[in-house]
Amino acid sequence: MNLEPVLEAAESLPVPSDYLTGFDTEDLIIPREILAFSRTTPEDLYQPALENRSHHRFVLMIPLQGSGMVSLDNAVFQISPGKGMLFFPWQFHYYMDVSPTEITWLFITFQGVDPARLAPLKDHLFTFDESELDRLHPFIKNYRSAGRSGSPNLHFSLGSFLHYLIQNSETLSISTPIDGSDPLIGKINSCVTMTSGEGAGIASIAKKVGVSASHLRKIFRESYGVSIGSYLHNLQMHRAATWLATSDLPIGEIADRCGYRSQAAFSRSFRQDHGETPRQYRLLRGESRRSTGPPP
Repeated sequence: MNLEPVLEAAESLPVPSDYLTGFDTEDLIIPREILAFSRTTPEDLYQPALENRSHHRFVLMIPLQGSGMVSLDNAVFQISPGKGMLFFPWQFHYYMDVSPTEITWLFITFQGVDPARLAPLKDHLFTFDESELDRLHPFIKNYRSAGRSGSPNLHFSLGSFLHYLIQNSETLSISTPIDGSDPLIGKINSCVTMTSGEGAGIASIAKKVGVSASHLRKIFRESYGVSIGSYLHNLQMHRAATWLATSDLPIGEIADRCGYRSQAAFSRSFRQDHGETPRQYRLLRGESRRSTGPPP
């Protein structure tokens, strides 16, 4: 056993000036409830994204093979291998123009981190070189070997990678959104955002977009593989869940903003989607109010 390197390093340590006070930090990032998976076809991305269920987890997305675009809160980013984004809790996102050939996009989702700690990474596209992507190897290795209860190495390796991104956020070629947005979904999202209540229905949106309701239904399904009714429902449920978790808006007002004629109808629909009543959902996720604001 060669102890020479450790011996030299130990001998070079300075004598402490205070033997009762040591180094400490409040910057430690320890992600919890970690999940990692990959998507390998465009179909794997499109439908789950457009049927987005609002949730309180962070999502780190890194394309390793294949390119495309991502719309994040209606801002559009061009993505390709060596780039990545961190979606924050409650952010609505979906994918467009993904390479028709084989793709491999890595997704790592987690919770338990104060959003303020990760703020330098929000709403930005960051670029990795090969050496920076190599920092993911320990995490993937630890994830594959971790049991159901996880392992300290798994959490520390992901925390270390996130800390590296934060420390180097200004030098990782941070990119801003590209000009323009998806013309159809962009217009639909704008109509929903600017209109409360029943004015955000399909007929009203079709009129504002400048097409008939039947044509809007047809082109939406042809373009995105889901019905516009399903998409609008999920978008409104996303907004409702975000308001419940991050604001003190009365449930009746949230129901009205989402186009429901009664709070009872809204509660039934919300419970069918989320398995909880709006009141239960708010009570269980009220801690989110401290760290994130409500949507428009």
